[in-house]
Amino acid sequence: SEFPFGEVGVKILPRSGRITFVMKLLQAALKKGDTESFVLVTGSADIQRLFIKSGLPTILFGYPQPSITELPFIDRDSFAAGRLLAQSLLHRQSRSLMILMRERLLPRDHLLVDGVLTEATHHGMSLKSIFFRSVEEDDQSVRAEVATFLKRHKPPYGLLVQSGRLALSAEPVIRLECRSEKHAIAIADCAFQHPIMSRQLHLRFSNTYKEIGRQIGRLLQKTIANKVATGESVTLPVRVQAPD
Repeated sequence: SEFPFGEVGVKILPRSGRITFVMKLLQAALKKGDTESFVLVTGSADIQRLFIKSGLPTILFGYPQPSITELPFIDRDSFAAGRLLAQSLLHRQSRSLMILMRERLLPRDHLLVDGVLTEATHHGMSLKSIFFRSVEEDDQSVRAEVATFLKRHKPPYGLLVQSGRLALSAEPVIRLECRSEKHAIAIADCAFQHPIMSRQLHLRFSNTYKEIGRQIGRLLQKTIANKVATGESVTLPVRVQAPD
């Protein structure tokens, strides 16, 4: 809606040869003159630098790599997400907390963890009661990590899971092992759609996806018009949705 006369295309980065793919994409775009602009979804530091070097209007939907300061970006408030999720678990009397993250962490993920730790320590929780692990999204690996947490810590348990896929593997274990103990699961995934979301605490954007799309479009418009500040960002607020 922000580009009523524009054409929108989607390019998926290949698993291998990404740098070559992006270079060819940018070379083709540069030949077209001023008609091309980009919304980059995350991407490695090398890829983000290629878009910056091209001079083509580019914004990032996600959080930039630590060395990238030039790209305007739009992303969720990950620190607030961590605080809100931890707060929800602590309100359910969780005395032991597990933070279960994907094996490959993205730049914004540390903000989520920082938010959790800030809220937990604010409520007087000892760091000894907080168990942090990053794990491959493999069913058996997730189950093993959750089982280890349950053996080492005291109930009531709180499990903060980064992705919906991790939650699907973790839920059966904590249900089986905690039949007589209180537990709560919070899922830090704004987009995951599955019946598990009706059973557990989970994160959602405060805005609709259409509203987020408009915000992306407006930021890109400012970038095209050269009216955007270096590293300008838009923060997307989030909320915690309670189980049905």
